[in-house]
Amino acid sequence: MDEAKNKAVEDAYRRARNSADTLARAAGRTVGDLSYASVDTFENPRIAMPRMRAMSATANAAPPAPTEEFTAKCDRYAHVNALFSLK
Repeated sequence: MDEAKNKAVEDAYRRARNSADTLARAAGRTVGDLSYASVDTFENPRIAMPRMRAMSATANAAPPAPTEEFTAKCDRYAHVNALFSLK
């Protein structure tokens, strides 16, 4: 896995652990060992297309670089199912 996916998995695990801690405290217990975990990662590619520049006879600015308005982004997500024992 690349670095962005690893970060997404770490963040998802941290959220799962925090949720388990909250639930355990509400029940008057503490979280024990991790007994099972599964991880699903996926990407949501987004491509921002160049905006159409308004045609203006008064625009004296230099034209933008060909790639100035084009950016490709990829959001990475992770879903972690974690099963902890309770003490």
